Amino acid sequence: MIPSLKRYAPRNRLYTITNMPISRQWVVLFPKVFPPLYANEKERTFLFVVRPDPDFQKAFELYIAANLDLEHSARQSGLLKLKKALQLAPGFRLAQDAISQARKIE
Repeated sequence: MIPSLKRYAPRNRLYTITNMPISRQWVVLFPKVFPPLYANEKERTFLFVVRPDPDFQKAFELYIAANLDLEHSARQSGLLKLKKALQLAPGFRLAQDAISQARKIE
């Protein structure tokens, strides 16, 4: 772990995470997505690799396909794709909202 982030090693994780800048929150909460690439304590410079989340990418593709289905009145197929997208990425708000909208139309 990068030295300056060690001080954020939580005893009380919630308090620690909420009291640091958002960019550092991401680094601490998602170390697999943001692995460190370079650190210079003297300059206070930190570089991280940004890796795409393959589950989210697949969920987004399903979301787009579901929207096309819903536009062409294939409601069941669209809802099924949206549910699969939420299985891959449970916090995917666009898919959640699309399911709500599709159910309102029924």
